[in-house]
Amino acid sequence: MEKIDIILGIAMLVFSLVIVILGLAQGKSNTNSMSAMAITGGSNESHFSKNEGRTKEAIMSKAMAVLLVLLFAITLALTIIAAWR
Repeated sequence: MEKIDIILGIAMLVFSLVIVILGLAQGKSNTNSMSAMAITGGSNESHFSKNEGRTKEAIMSKAMAVLLVLLFAITLALTIIAAWR
């Protein structure tokens, strides 16, 4: 094994662990609040809807998407390196 294999393998392991931890930390979304708003006639212009992209859940979701793309790229790179040998 060369150094690049070891480095990419460690990066793959770290990204996988972080993705699992982020997935577990996200938790379930609360759909009951949406149905309660529909029943009570809640407004669509809430503080949450205006700041939806800046919530903790949105940031974690974006981070998870970036990590998944990086994991895919590392896996592809390792596969290509292994095929060249």
